[in-house]
Amino acid sequence: MVTLVGPGGIGKTRLATAVARRIRKARRMPVYWVHLARLPRDAGLGAVEDEILAAVIDGDFSGRSARQTLIHAFGRSDAAGRALRAVLVLDNCEHVLDRVGQVVAELLHAIPGLSVLATSRTATGWVDEHIMPIPPLRRGIRPRTGPVAPMRTTAVTRRPPGMNSPSPSKKWR
Repeated sequence: MVTLVGPGGIGKTRLATAVARRIRKARRMPVYWVHLARLPRDAGLGAVEDEILAAVIDGDFSGRSARQTLIHAFGRSDAAGRALRAVLVLDNCEHVLDRVGQVVAELLHAIPGLSVLATSRTATGWVDEHIMPIPPLRRGIRPRTGPVAPMRTTAVTRRPPGMNSPSPSKKWR
């Protein structure tokens, strides 16, 4: 779980896009992008689950709960029984942190092959979160071209209520 944190308009989404492309290309893992900005500030847990579900599932899931459908979709295994890996990008989490946090904590606990990359104006405080601050550019400083220097991350270990121990839009093309 990595969260890109910084002021609005600084380029967190653009950076997450670049990271997702590299992961998809280098590791051939599916990447699912969830646009949370379209949800209202008072969106409930069900609305957040539905938004994530709409990004992951291409079809009918009637007869199953949204949470069970997500766990089933991300919890697939290969022929040897190894968990398949996937990346879930949650863009613009700041206004629905608590609800998204509940879903993410349960998904990460249930699905060992899932990685989450989030963007937010503030740190989320989720289990095993690694915070990557994205600082604003100073006036007169142009962005560097070429390789990007490694950035320091900060780990957060606060557990959401009900979690006793940590566990290890559409398919993004």
